[in-house]
Amino acid sequence: FAIYEIDETIVGARGREEIVRSGIAADPYVIEANGAVWDALILSGTYIILQNGKMQAPGDDILNAEDCNNCVIRDFEVAGPQVNFGNGSAVALGRNFMWLRGSIHNFGDRDYNAEENDLHGIKTFGPDQWIWEAHIYEVAGDSIQIGDASRGEAQRVYVAGGEFHGNRENCLDIKDSRDIVLSGFVCYDQLNPNDEFGVVIHDDAFNTSVYDARFSNVNYGILSSGQAGHIFESNDVRANMVGIQLRNTDDITVIDNSLSAPIPCDNQINVTGRLQAECQ
Repeated sequence: FAIYEIDETIVGARGREEIVRSGIAADPYVIEANGAVWDALILSGTYIILQNGKMQAPGDDILNAEDCNNCVIRDFEVAGPQVNFGNGSAVALGRNFMWLRGSIHNFGDRDYNAEENDLHGIKTFGPDQWIWEAHIYEVAGDSIQIGDASRGEAQRVYVAGGEFHGNRENCLDIKDSRDIVLSGFVCYDQLNPNDEFGVVIHDDAFNTSVYDARFSNVNYGILSSGQAGHIFESNDVRANMVGIQLRNTDDITVIDNSLSAPIPCDNQINVTGRLQAECQ
């Protein structure tokens, strides 16, 4: 990654703040926030790099960067709160956006007695987003939800690397979306009352690829129940119940996965495509 000069330094307790800045592609506006702690942050503008810093959320406010386009947030921490206040996510991203490294954790009450909490680490609709090497854990919903059955699809989202664990729902939840790539991450300790998944692909989802991921201590590894064109290749799935579950999916490719589970692959109904032996 290129190194740019710092344009602004922010430190100290910040409360709730809105930051609007603009740079250009050749010279993005760089904010160094090492030592800054926000209660809530709204970041908007174009070509901004926000690096370091922390958001310690006291309520239902989030790090909202939906109106920040061609921006990067890197090495940022979002922590808490461990209470429930309705649906939402800790972080919302804009178009052509990169989240690089950083952590999101302890968002919502994982023990809250509800069928779905839907308090996610990142919830995104894209398009054209990169989430690299994120560490998202112990949230009351999914580590990352891409798209939404009621609010619409996401397009062209790439999750590369990263560590996701200890959530009430799924590591990665793909809904109603197209052209999604999930690669090289680890997902573990996803045990909860609702038997959620490491990766679930459903509703009107097309062309989601899952490569080189590792799953352990999950009840279900990967589920496809949506539409067509998905690829599951070279994943290591160690599940307590089912490694891969397939239903109602056309033109799917499931090859070269290592499956260790009481049911390695559960091919239920209406599945076509290229399938490794355990899934046939």
